[in-house]
Amino acid sequence: MTSGRASATVAGILRSGVTVMFSIVFVCTGNTCRSPMAADLGRRYLVPLGPEVEVSSAGLWATDGQPAAPHAQSIVHEMGGDLGGHRSRPVTPELMASSALVLTMTRRHKEELLHLQPGLGEKVFTLAEFSGVARGQDVEDPIGGPRALYERAYFQLEEYVRAAVPRVKERVLAERARRAQSAPNASDGSLQKGS
Repeated sequence: MTSGRASATVAGILRSGVTVMFSIVFVCTGNTCRSPMAADLGRRYLVPLGPEVEVSSAGLWATDGQPAAPHAQSIVHEMGGDLGGHRSRPVTPELMASSALVLTMTRRHKEELLHLQPGLGEKVFTLAEFSGVARGQDVEDPIGGPRALYERAYFQLEEYVRAAVPRVKERVLAERARRAQSAPNASDGSLQKGS
């Protein structure tokens, strides 16, 4: 199938109201500081890459339902985002399986995920590693620290998320092409929602 036909098929799928999701999950420890801030940045910089892009966050040791840390909320609000409705959630095998890309805040988070679910190797990276900005430089946890630590984490996250845009775009386009080649003809009505 030519890339023009693949693009036409994807366009038909998207027009039909069926959206092929490309889910990006940012992972930290408690899902109250770094990963919610990263997800907010992802909504700003990554979701515009296409209607199929979805961004969320989770924590390796998170409990359900905790709000984002007050400093994280206020910094994100000042930068034009909103964490007011954020509630923490733990990493689950189902969440990891349904994600196209998992970006962790530290090497330790990545190692723990891969230890828990070895089959995730192709889609789990540290955010620094994936962005190519600072190989191996972790985003340190500001929890319990002064506002300055949260600000430093936020601006580090923004640098990494912005730098990741071209690589995410490559993956989204590759996934579009792969799905278009394997999808039934969208114009014949045979594509069912959730396929």
